[in-house]
Amino acid sequence: MKKNKKWIVGAVIIALVLAFVFWPKDQAAAYNSAVVQRGDLETYYSFSGNVVANNHKDHMVGQDYVIAEYYVENGDHVEVGDLLYRLEEDSVSDSFTQAKASLQMAKNSYASTLANIETQKVSIENTLELAKRSFMMAETNYNNYLQLYTIGGVSQLEVDTQMTAYMQAMANLSNAQTSYDAFMETTYPTTLSTAKASYDSSVASYNTTMDKLGDIEVRSEIAGEITYRGNEVGTKLDQEIVVSITDFNSLAVSIKVDEYDISSISIGKEADIYISSLGESVEGMISNLSKNANTISGIAFFNAEVSLPYHEHILEGMSAEIKILNSSSSDTLLIPMEALQFTDRNETYVLVKENNEMIERMVEVGINDGVTVEILSGVEEGETVYFMNDLLYQMMMAGGQ
Repeated sequence: MKKNKKWIVGAVIIALVLAFVFWPKDQAAAYNSAVVQRGDLETYYSFSGNVVANNHKDHMVGQDYVIAEYYVENGDHVEVGDLLYRLEEDSVSDSFTQAKASLQMAKNSYASTLANIETQKVSIENTLELAKRSFMMAETNYNNYLQLYTIGGVSQLEVDTQMTAYMQAMANLSNAQTSYDAFMETTYPTTLSTAKASYDSSVASYNTTMDKLGDIEVRSEIAGEITYRGNEVGTKLDQEIVVSITDFNSLAVSIKVDEYDISSISIGKEADIYISSLGESVEGMISNLSKNANTISGIAFFNAEVSLPYHEHILEGMSAEIKILNSSSSDTLLIPMEALQFTDRNETYVLVKENNEMIERMVEVGINDGVTVEILSGVEEGETVYFMNDLLYQMMMAGGQ
């Protein structure tokens, strides 16, 4: 350990000796320099995301449906109402029969559920009514025995027995009321709602199937490009997607904006979109901004979308980099960030040369993009500022060790 310390001290001494011998006579020569220039500066928010399609339609056929014929190929452009494919009528008819049977089962199940819940309601109402009557009878008996006891008509033991019966009847009434309230407030409406939702779903499924009676020939519901077309013709399918259509005029980039940046993002704000796989940039704007956050590692993120103009080579799923203007300054004084220095109190200054000596001059700074910083006051256009070159920096670091 001592040898290591001696070696470090020796290295520092050698570095200082070399610096003394070779240090330039002009102090400024030991520094890098930059001229204060006037120009424009912009800063941006940066996000990463993927291209998504806002208008996409998957056509799925029911179980055991059979495709008789396709009218489109992959890559075809279709308009609303264009023919996509035709189903075999027999396969659709079989589905109608199954749909009717399923609907009848749903009706029976719904009716059974309603009957059962109404039976439970009557039962719990009867239980509550019986508890009320029992309590009233026990209360009357107890009061009667108290009056008889005052004239010596009954013993204390008989009064205590009636009081016990009265207290038990009161507890039974309380339990019955609690059960009734819970049933009427939760169980009864929840059961009815769930049963109704299940029945409505079955009716909707039935209606959808019946609607397809006229959909032996299926037509496109949106305009776009065929991005997938199945090859199965003449064979039974199992609830499969047979045609997918994407409207590439409705593409956008989906991004996540954290809670610290959300206040600066708004719908309609312009954005620069760089598609890395294409090496191209296009212009877009914020088209959608969610107000509901997803929390990741304690930070809230909001989903947003940046609309894309049509581009024949931009495809769904591609990666994209988004830049959105944060702040800008025009015709302002600029210097490199590395020329900016900081005091112990985090005040900013630059080094300038006066009378062949380096002096510190305090400056007021504006925005910066990480490379260049705006100077609001402290220096003039055309002045030269200085900052340590690599050799000087390494020597100072060595001296600090």
